[in-house]
Amino acid sequence: MVGTSAIACRGNQLLTRVVAVAVSKARDRSPLLSRSLSLQACHLGGGGGGGGGRGAKRAGGGRWGQVEGGLPVHASMSYWLLKTEPHEWSWSDQSAAGGRSTWDGVRNAQAQKNMKQMAVGDLCFFYHTGKERAVVGIAAVSKTWYPDPTDESRRSGMVQIEEVMPFQHVVTLAQIKGLDDVADFQLVRQPRLSVVPVPADVWKKICDLGGVEHVEAPWKSSAKPSVNDDGQTQS
Repeated sequence: MVGTSAIACRGNQLLTRVVAVAVSKARDRSPLLSRSLSLQACHLGGGGGGGGGRGAKRAGGGRWGQVEGGLPVHASMSYWLLKTEPHEWSWSDQSAAGGRSTWDGVRNAQAQKNMKQMAVGDLCFFYHTGKERAVVGIAAVSKTWYPDPTDESRRSGMVQIEEVMPFQHVVTLAQIKGLDDVADFQLVRQPRLSVVPVPADVWKKICDLGGVEHVEAPWKSSAKPSVNDDGQTQS
């Protein structure tokens, strides 16, 4: 019988390879995103022996390290779903823009609260609303919440995202509703909410339907970066 430690080791090795693929895909498009994912891969691999590598021991001694520009790199990955009207901004538009864009124009208070919880390296489903109602690809957060200059009330903010990979097969809302244990998934429970968290198990199932390898969060952390009045994240 294979021991649990061996199974865990194999799981971490597989996850490290998956993250390495994401690093490779991100390197040409974004050095920042590549560094963020590389640190997570380093943490998984033990950083050179004994768990004492760069990913396991971050600057400042806390759960959050810093990369260039003062952006946080976190030790736990969260998953999100971002909705967009494809006639206004589609996956094709995202790709044509070099894969990078700001996610702005969000005014709903709950959606804004969710965006403030995002951290660099978090993965997001890119979801087309309207007639399509389907997940079409995966993006990653490359810049955390900061004020949206288009909002005169100064209450709303935005994040920056970068393309990671398209789905091989779009995953429709009907398919998602057909999955087990999605009754509490906010996409189903609050269909008008434009930014929603995605449970890890639901994330994996949707990735499987989309024909892409999923990157699991290997550990959990309740710590999230605080945001000051100027929209700057604090470790």
